[in-house]
Amino acid sequence: MRQLLTTAFLLICALATAQRVVSLVPSVTHTLAQLGADDKVVGRTSYCPEAQADTQTTIVGDVLTVSVEAIVGLRPDAVVTMSFTKPATIQKLRELGIEVVELQTPKNFDEICSQTLQIARLAKCEIAAAEMVKRQRQVVDSLRNSAHGNGKKIFFQIGTKPLFGVIQQTFLDELITLCGCRNALTINSGLCSREHVVAQQPDFVVLSTLGGLADEEAAQWQKLTSAKTLIVDETTAGCPTPIFFAQTLREMVKFVNANEVADN
Repeated sequence: MRQLLTTAFLLICALATAQRVVSLVPSVTHTLAQLGADDKVVGRTSYCPEAQADTQTTIVGDVLTVSVEAIVGLRPDAVVTMSFTKPATIQKLRELGIEVVELQTPKNFDEICSQTLQIARLAKCEIAAAEMVKRQRQVVDSLRNSAHGNGKKIFFQIGTKPLFGVIQQTFLDELITLCGCRNALTINSGLCSREHVVAQQPDFVVLSTLGGLADEEAAQWQKLTSAKTLIVDETTAGCPTPIFFAQTLREMVKFVNANEVADN
C-alpha cells in the first residue's frame, strides 16, 4: 500500500502538466484509449494498441527493448514504464532529464482501479476515469454476486511450451476467485507440467488465446481430463484495465454458471 501511495504522489507531483506521453506499457496505452485520452500518447511499444485519435504515435520498441534515442526525439513530458522495462533504460532516460513513472503490475481489481485513476491524472481526464472505475466496480460486484462456482477448481493457462499457469495473488487469480472458484495451481511458480495439473483434478481449464494455439491446447486437455474448457482473448484477459477485467470476468462467470447448471 505504501508503494502505491508513493507512486500516486510522484505521479501527481511530477506529471501534473504532462501532455506528451510515451507509454511502454500496453495496459497504460489501452487505459488512455478507453478514457478517450490517447491523443496524449506520442510514443508506444509494438504491443500497444494504435491510437484512435488523429495524432500519430511512434513505435519506440517492444515491451522489453526500446530505443532511448527514439523516445528522446519525441520530446515527452513523461515516460510510463512497468517492471519489464530494463533498469538501464530507465536510468538513461532520467539522466537525460526525462520524467519516468514506474508502475507496478497490479495484483487485483482494486489496484487496477487505483492505477487507472493515477494514469488519468497524468492525462488530465480524472472525471472520465472516476466514472469508468465506478461503472466497472458495479459490473464486477454484480458478476461476483451472480457467480455460482461453488469452490470448483480452475486451471488458467497463459503460456505453452513451456506450460505456464496463473498463480495466486495476481489479478488473473482474482478472476478465478470472483467466479466462486479456486485456483487449481497452488505452487508458487506458474511453470508446471501437465501431469501436475491433471493431478489437481481441475473442473475447468481456462486458456488465453496463446498466440493461436488455444484450440490445440484445449484438445490436449480434453484428452487428459474431464475438465470443461473456455478460451478467452489473451489481450483482454492479460491487460489490466477495469473494462478488460470486467469483460473477462463476465465470460468466465457465464461459462462457470452454465456448466454448474448443466451438472446439476
